[in-house]
Amino acid sequence: MTPFFAAPSGGIRFGKRLFAKPKVRVIKANSPARILFITDLHLRPSHSEMARITFESARDTAPDIVCLGGDMAEFDEGLYIAMKELRRVFPNIPVFAVPGNNDDLRFGGDRREQALFYQKYDCNYLLNSASTVSVSGKEMCIAGVEDAYTHIPDAEGLISRDCYSVLLTHAPHRKLFLQQPNLLLSGHTHGGQINVLGFNCYGLMKYEGRFDLALLSGTKKIGNTLTVVSRGIGWSKYPVRIGADSEIHLIV
Repeated sequence: MTPFFAAPSGGIRFGKRLFAKPKVRVIKANSPARILFITDLHLRPSHSEMARITFESARDTAPDIVCLGGDMAEFDEGLYIAMKELRRVFPNIPVFAVPGNNDDLRFGGDRREQALFYQKYDCNYLLNSASTVSVSGKEMCIAGVEDAYTHIPDAEGLISRDCYSVLLTHAPHRKLFLQQPNLLLSGHTHGGQINVLGFNCYGLMKYEGRFDLALLSGTKKIGNTLTVVSRGIGWSKYPVRIGADSEIHLIV
């Protein structure tokens, strides 16, 4: 069952307040690398400057790896803007990305075209696949799956037991926890986006009621997996965020 309650964070944001710098939340996870996680930018033509604001806000986190959780833009040109800003701020850092549900509208929904786009920016686009990266002599496994809302995520066989493993997914679908990675990074929910005293549209309106999420926002140990569900940065449908401050995460 979709969770009904999520701890609120922050006050009311609308208008220019939506373009404030996102909060940087530091999560201790015994990771062998500093992982910067950014998701749900939802970049629109009316606020393309949020790409610059977001990545410059993250500059001082000094990450070893950047992970992108999908729904980075609401128009094709927005993806170019986002990735150009990312590479301007972090020109040489390994980047891993997965698609979100809104990415079905980018490049006509053609995952091959999307993968080719990300390759231009030296970014690993993970579609039910995994990659390894070495940081300071320590190997990590980064696995990424398809969006669970519009496609079929399949993490079976992707998680290595020989090194620290990260599973990157747009949404924290319950079945993904069967693979028990060390760390799961996800977004999609925006922390409810409109969250009043913990109550939000996911519960009151049974929004996405058919969608089996394990957690709506925050950080929680689920089995052997430390789970991070980011509230993201942008918005869906209505340009307002209540009790759901925009945020990025640094996992250390």
